Amino acid sequence: MKRAHRPKTGQDFLWDTDVKGFGLRILPSGSRTFWYQYRPRGGKGRMIRIGAYPAISVAKARKIASTYAGKVAEGGNPAADLHAERMRDKATLRVLLAESGPYSQELERRSVVNIKPALSSLRRGLHGLMSKEVTYLTRRDLVTAIESVEHDGRPGAAQDLRRFTRVFLEWCVGSGFLTANPPAPADAHARRAAQSRQQWRARALRRRDSPAVAGGR
Repeated sequence: MKRAHRPKTGQDFLWDTDVKGFGLRILPSGSRTFWYQYRPRGGKGRMIRIGAYPAISVAKARKIASTYAGKVAEGGNPAADLHAERMRDKATLRVLLAESGPYSQELERRSVVNIKPALSSLRRGLHGLMSKEVTYLTRRDLVTAIESVEHDGRPGAAQDLRRFTRVFLEWCVGSGFLTANPPAPADAHARRAAQSRQQWRARALRRRDSPAVAGGR
């Protein structure tokens, strides 16, 4: 490895004999970087940067390349998977809900007529979460944001935010920014009704299980 000659111009690749597509790129500067090259089914050739030598050892780089090769053999596309993962990591609410951003473009593609009200509701109602990556949103985040609007005395705005948030998260799942949709927060009326039903059932069970009191003379 250390005896590999630097090219005077361009780049040279040393290809591994054990894992097909695994190689070391050498530049005139002396930089040495591990790469994995492959062709997905029905697609063009792709390359994945594994890491620089000697920060990563040959054995470790070969193991990573072997994992990629296994995914390709199963019909996978590891470069596309890595790209999607990076996109998810960069997908903050601020990016996704920006003017002419990904979600705005999707609503335009669907010919949605209330694009501005929907985006405005989401930006105002979720303003405290705009720097958060959508993949890390929790149900508690959404419930807190919607309840804040309700506590401001704007039940209609809260209802709109709830509805727009549900549609937005469904789009995030379909577009690969989320692997699963956080459970949609119920509105305050529904929560109170559910709590009342639970309390009624609890009281009924207590009455049923209480021992009978003997009375009378």
